[in-house]
Amino acid sequence: MRRYHVVLCGGHGKRLWPLSRENYPKPILPVLNGKSLLGDTVDRHQGLVDQTVVVTNHQHVHLVQDCVSAPLIVEPMARNTLAAIALAVVATSDSDALFMVTPSDHCIGDVEQYQSAVNQAMLIAETESKIVLFGVTPTRPDTGFGYLEMGAEVSLGGCPIVAFHEKPDAQTAEHYVAQNTFFWNSGLFCFSKQSLVAELERYQPAVLAQAIAALESADYGEQVLVIQPNCMAQFPDLSMDYGIMEHSANLVGLPVAFDWQDVGSLRALGGLFPQTDDGNFVQSGTTVMTQNSSGNCVACPDKVVALNGIHDAVIVDTGDALLISQDSDSVPTLIESVRAAYPQLKQTTRWEQRPWGRFDVLVDADGYKVKKITVNPGGILSLQYHHHREEHWVVVAGVATIEIDKACHDYGVSQTVFIPKGSTHRLTNKTDKPVVIIETQLGSYLGEDDIVRVGDVYGR
Repeated sequence: MRRYHVVLCGGHGKRLWPLSRENYPKPILPVLNGKSLLGDTVDRHQGLVDQTVVVTNHQHVHLVQDCVSAPLIVEPMARNTLAAIALAVVATSDSDALFMVTPSDHCIGDVEQYQSAVNQAMLIAETESKIVLFGVTPTRPDTGFGYLEMGAEVSLGGCPIVAFHEKPDAQTAEHYVAQNTFFWNSGLFCFSKQSLVAELERYQPAVLAQAIAALESADYGEQVLVIQPNCMAQFPDLSMDYGIMEHSANLVGLPVAFDWQDVGSLRALGGLFPQTDDGNFVQSGTTVMTQNSSGNCVACPDKVVALNGIHDAVIVDTGDALLISQDSDSVPTLIESVRAAYPQLKQTTRWEQRPWGRFDVLVDADGYKVKKITVNPGGILSLQYHHHREEHWVVVAGVATIEIDKACHDYGVSQTVFIPKGSTHRLTNKTDKPVVIIETQLGSYLGEDDIVRVGDVYGR
């Protein structure tokens, strides 16, 4: 049987603000010594599967492509995990395929042990036609996870699922952990195509029919399959758990004991940072000097942070926002309040990734904005014009090929270009080194939506 790894990567960066935003979600964050959680997820399945497929949303296609090289299924809107999984399974032509489905934002400590568990789950799914759920042995009475209650082992290491339990209170969580029959619901699944299709036919026939219809009208490109908005809108908002798992009698649980983290909070994220000799967890690129301070998670890139008498705090600085907290439980409430009061901090960072490179906002003031724009080798900005602003470009690194109103010239370091309001323009990097320009915008309105694209090689 051909093996597939389906990666669910459709989040919108709510829980790890201000590091993550709607335009730069958690799985993309380079938190593992420069590697993203998404990249790490794909890498740990190398050698286990024949093909990886990533299901993501239209906002993050190019971010995902920068992290991994894999076919993408692109959803124009979120419809939860059942729709995403159904699309990935139905899109596969192999009738006897095996699937390992994972989130894109989990961290696994013991990769060899994890891979052994995946092989075991694949064996159960293939030989017994069961849907396998991974239950992680709890190491603490955590109230942030759902729990699987399992019976005694029946065959090949699998156990019957007795019940699903929602996130418990602290007392109930302590009871669960003491029983040794309750496991964290990891959100990791394994099954054959035939098994899942049979369960969809039994419990969610409308979802199966809609997946087939959506794929018939989808836009098929090179390594990218885009679902049409009108088709995506027809899917119900259902998770795999609610749509299939809590109804199915064809389930088996697989208890596992590898180190597993659902990176659902800034505190959990900080635990992935390198630990210093004084017991703090510091993101790469941050310099921390301490005095009588320990247990802190610090993410302040390109800054020197001095801590005195601070313990067990989360400190995150993104240039446009600073978060300091010692109470992890109440952080989500504060974050929602900040996002509501300052909607500009909800979606965007002071820098944004683009398929051609990235830009960093250096100054954003009334009437003017200054950006640092980095264009990768071979990168091409869209041919565009603006209604409300003029721009001044200064080349500070590399050689930029710049077109303005169909006139095209090369510009080197220290050379400047003026782009009048309404003039079509674009920049191309034809060299093998990055091009960096400083862009000064002047005008009555400087929003990113004042970009009228005439042409774009990236299909935006």
